[in-house]
Amino acid sequence: MPETSIENRLKGKDVYFAAIATHYVRSQDIYELEEKFISQDNITDRINREILNQYHMKKMVQSGLKLPQTLSTPYHSENDGDQRFYEGAKAVLIDRDHNPKWDPATLEEVTDENINAQFKPKNRLKGKDVYFAAIATHYVRSQDIYELEEKFISQDNITDRINREILHQYHHSENDGDQRFYEGAKAVLIDRDHNPKWDPAMLEEVTDENINAQFKPSDDGDLILPRQQFL
Repeated sequence: MPETSIENRLKGKDVYFAAIATHYVRSQDIYELEEKFISQDNITDRINREILNQYHMKKMVQSGLKLPQTLSTPYHSENDGDQRFYEGAKAVLIDRDHNPKWDPATLEEVTDENINAQFKPKNRLKGKDVYFAAIATHYVRSQDIYELEEKFISQDNITDRINREILHQYHHSENDGDQRFYEGAKAVLIDRDHNPKWDPAMLEEVTDENINAQFKPSDDGDLILPRQQFL
């Protein structure tokens, strides 16, 4: 995961909110969910989604979830602050006829200003590899428009390319090519000053071309996922 390169490791519910996982279920509740599936006379994709969505949102509300501020979805009452989580939960659990009032209401209304605000203050990136920070940002932003299969393919392509870069750097000298892996290892294991010299050094220096290069199809071809047939 590119997120790990900026020491922003996703755990538990964060994996769901980063659009890496489709649902969040506590391990101690899995048996109850399994019983729900087994009790169905007929299982289809639609029924699967309904069961998972209802269970997922119900447990999230029951847990009194407080979302991290960096995700801009704090858990407050319906009249306090950002209402996205409340609106979604109300539509699923409370009032089936409720029409959620999203803000922004459409994807077209999401601006760069909205997105960039989530990464301020910028001193949060001090000492981090801003190149991987930009990749992680682009990855998380793009996941809502992908189907689940496309998310797996995108993740595989990014991971494959990053691993290839790391292996290339590992087998070459410190002065040969991209030094991101060398700098990270040097700062943590050798100098232990946690002060790597990143190139590029500033977020503004990362170009769209740099980012898009990480999202190209893998040299070995895209990941092929088996098709699951439902009766």
